[in-house]
Amino acid sequence: MTAFGKPDFQPNTMSYAEDPYIFSTDTLPSDRRFLPPLANGLLGWRVYDNIMHMGGVYNGEGGRCHRADVPCPLNVEVEMDGPAQHTYCLDTHTGIFTHSLSSARAKVSQSLYSHRYYTNLMVMEILLVREGTSEEPITVNLVSSFTPQSKDIVFDSCPDYKGGSHIQGKVATAEFPGGSCPTVHLIWTPKPPTLTLLPEQRQARWAFILVAANSLETAEANYDKGLDLIATGDLRPSHEKAWKELWLESTAEVVGSETLCKALIGCMFYLLSAFPSIHDTSSSFGGVSPGGLSNGGDGQDYWGHIFWDQDIWMYPGIALFYPKLARSVLEYRVGTIEGAKDNAQKQGFKGLKFPWESAVSGREVCPEDIYGQQEIHINGDVTLAFQHYLYLTEDVSMFAEGRGSEVIYGVADYWVSRASWNPEDKKYHLLGDRNRTRRINDLEAYEPVTDPNGPAMTWGMFAIGWLELGEAEKAQHLLDKCYKNIQGPFQVWSESSDGSGAVNFLTGMGGFLQAVLFGYTGFRVQKECLAFSPLLPEGISELCIRGVNYLGSQMDWLLRKDEVCIVLREKASTKSCDLQLVLKASGTKIPLTPGKAVTFPRESGCVCKLASAYSCWPL
Repeated sequence: MTAFGKPDFQPNTMSYAEDPYIFSTDTLPSDRRFLPPLANGLLGWRVYDNIMHMGGVYNGEGGRCHRADVPCPLNVEVEMDGPAQHTYCLDTHTGIFTHSLSSARAKVSQSLYSHRYYTNLMVMEILLVREGTSEEPITVNLVSSFTPQSKDIVFDSCPDYKGGSHIQGKVATAEFPGGSCPTVHLIWTPKPPTLTLLPEQRQARWAFILVAANSLETAEANYDKGLDLIATGDLRPSHEKAWKELWLESTAEVVGSETLCKALIGCMFYLLSAFPSIHDTSSSFGGVSPGGLSNGGDGQDYWGHIFWDQDIWMYPGIALFYPKLARSVLEYRVGTIEGAKDNAQKQGFKGLKFPWESAVSGREVCPEDIYGQQEIHINGDVTLAFQHYLYLTEDVSMFAEGRGSEVIYGVADYWVSRASWNPEDKKYHLLGDRNRTRRINDLEAYEPVTDPNGPAMTWGMFAIGWLELGEAEKAQHLLDKCYKNIQGPFQVWSESSDGSGAVNFLTGMGGFLQAVLFGYTGFRVQKECLAFSPLLPEGISELCIRGVNYLGSQMDWLLRKDEVCIVLREKASTKSCDLQLVLKASGTKIPLTPGKAVTFPRESGCVCKLASAYSCWPL
């Protein structure tokens, strides 16, 4: 039976003892690699670190290319005289990390964030509040090891700008001979050694801003904007508003496992932090590396290079909700066409050969030649992302004005030029057999021989395989193994379960997120529809996924053990088309009406256009 009614999408996550969006602790992790990264798609920094990184800014030629270290003036720790109670909190609702200190005389809060809307800005705010009736001055110390130097960029001091310190420099070595060396400008609010609450004050607040940009004009304009935001009191509210806007577009929450719920939220938060603002119009996104913008220095975290991980592991979970952010990944690949052409020519082939490891140009920058030569599946990974986007959006402009067609034709030319003719049967072959028996055999054969300390994303893919075969408990057993890769208390992933390998391992987070978004739901992005086949494991009573974006419309899904509820949101885009729900077993077709819930017993089906709707596909 199918029921209609008002939507009720409030999963009972309030039953959890703590807000699953807030990660807090009284003590910082002993391994500083697992401090939370703060990023916004352009700037990335791990709190209390001496260095930060900027998207698209690399130093070194070829295999020595790595994210250039940029000194971070916000590397400041707040200290009070005398004993104090410390609390450290990452609020993923707002993307703000806060260190709170409390004593009998005062409370101090230090807040750090990479601005989610104005992405050239990073911010430190300090609030000092008097406790009790004392009227004595209260002083806190600002301790920092910051120096305006980098091993990758030769910085020169510049005249102060409106009270802000200013340095500028160029990276030492271009990515390839004749390539450009990016310029970096830093302007920041100077930090005093102490801050004092005067006797007549009950509280005081200070704001320190840092601007990083590739040009003087952009740096000064953003510093001006930061000063204006401070003056109007809109510095933090504009940042929080941008994060709120992102979370309204997508959430994935479960009832029944607080551990799983927090893991999903952490994965989504750190992945979103690696992508540009949804308001960004620059088309200058530098891609997503396995460790994100906060990591990737010389010899660390894969040097900050862009792998196929971006297109296969991280992209699908973002594309399901954010077509604009998905398009930014495709635009990154379009921007590397000339480099991909150079890679193919060096191999003696036509077309485009996307690199195993990429920086800005698209030329191969893998430190070991064998991988760049032999790992050719990345061409398929890149084009699959383009196909995924087209099926989800039918945005043909990405392939015309956006030059996506050049990517597809270029990869096709590469495959054709590599193909060899089989004279025996006079055919070209692409062999494969993926029937049910073969899939079961593969899963049962590879699971026991998979390194238990190996890359985090492996278990997520095994889980999806078992869920597709209807084996929810086997899938959950494998997904549970991923928790070993989550290094508390800030839900930062390591590549391997023993804490080694890349840190803030977005590849593993992407695989884990896919296991839920495409495993539990059975979502499959197909040419004519968004198919689904839901299945929840024992212990998970509800899965709520809000903001699934399909053909310009947004849907909220609530999955329970025996039923599914879908609500089509009120249309915000004139480009959206009329959709219908089609249930597989009965063939029942139900038009989806904005604002009206459709509830039905759990079974497979799909969401597709109404028969009369416009199609972008040629006849």
